[in-house]
Amino acid sequence: MAEEEEVQVNLGEGKIFGSAEDYVNEIVNVNKLAAEIFMQVFHGLPQYCIIPKKFEYCRLAISPLNLEEKDDEQKRKIVDIPTGLIYNAKPPQQEAVEFFNFLLSGNSEVCENNDPLRPRIGAYLVGPPGVGKTHIMTAYAIEMKKKLEQKLGDVYNFLREGITEECKKQILTDGFSKEYDPDRPKSTLDMDKGVVEEDFVGDEAINKSVGRLRDKIKKYQYKPTDIVFVSFDQLYELCISAERRETLDALINAPVVFVDDIHPKGNEDRATIIGHIIERRYESGKQATFLTSNLSDKDLGEMFKQDESIGKRLHSRFSEMFYLINFEDCEDWRITIGKLKIDAVKNIITQRLRSKEIKQE
Repeated sequence: MAEEEEVQVNLGEGKIFGSAEDYVNEIVNVNKLAAEIFMQVFHGLPQYCIIPKKFEYCRLAISPLNLEEKDDEQKRKIVDIPTGLIYNAKPPQQEAVEFFNFLLSGNSEVCENNDPLRPRIGAYLVGPPGVGKTHIMTAYAIEMKKKLEQKLGDVYNFLREGITEECKKQILTDGFSKEYDPDRPKSTLDMDKGVVEEDFVGDEAINKSVGRLRDKIKKYQYKPTDIVFVSFDQLYELCISAERRETLDALINAPVVFVDDIHPKGNEDRATIIGHIIERRYESGKQATFLTSNLSDKDLGEMFKQDESIGKRLHSRFSEMFYLINFEDCEDWRITIGKLKIDAVKNIITQRLRSKEIKQE
């Protein structure tokens, strides 16, 4: 068999390929084919980890900040350009950031096989609005999503390399038996049949190779639905729609689930969904459940007054599943930011009034 770099083949119309890889790139849209195989394998598994835009800037880090040392322009920048940091973190906030960074380290105490994408413990962040619960949990979710995307990116690269190598192998084994046609479309995958469209050299063997690659990534341990991030209001709307079963299945089966701001709001249906998710994830061994709420676990248990046994069981699940962090004594950062905005406007109005007084004089 000739060395790849020594291949020089004229396939008609003066077109010369210097290597088998050049030929593969000409007749096969490798990137598109890899993407199509990826989508075919994960068909019906949409990406549920969609971080709300207003939280995309969140970072899992803390920093001191003395507002009294800042001038008006610096304060305005703090308001207008969020850094994503938790400023002047109180002990519960420090504990939460440390806890989530510990999970991201993949330590075997909290993660299966030192894998940060497989936590063996969840967290329940409780406290009033504006104290950083959602910020910190979302910052952790963002880092987890990055790690998952990197793993899925490895699958895509594996497919690209595998397709290219298999095509090259067939070309170098069987030779270039097809004449090059510049107008001929590049080969892609027939999604229904699971085969490569457009006949070319070694097409039957290539189809078998594509099938083997597809079977390999079906067994891959990471999937796009491994992480679910949703607000409880969104979850409730989905659960009262036609997508109820699909939504609940995704929540029960995902290795990692984030639900922000769980609260029954006096609605029995909402309370049932909360209890169902916690109970089912506990039963299925999915401990990596992360929740935020302004209700304590005791308050949640009291939602089921009609059946005290459910409340007691829920309390028991909490003690086994969740690392509890109470943000009760933390500062409401939104009030601080709101005050900065108001103070900035007050300063502008004061300056305008002074300017008018000077003109009148």
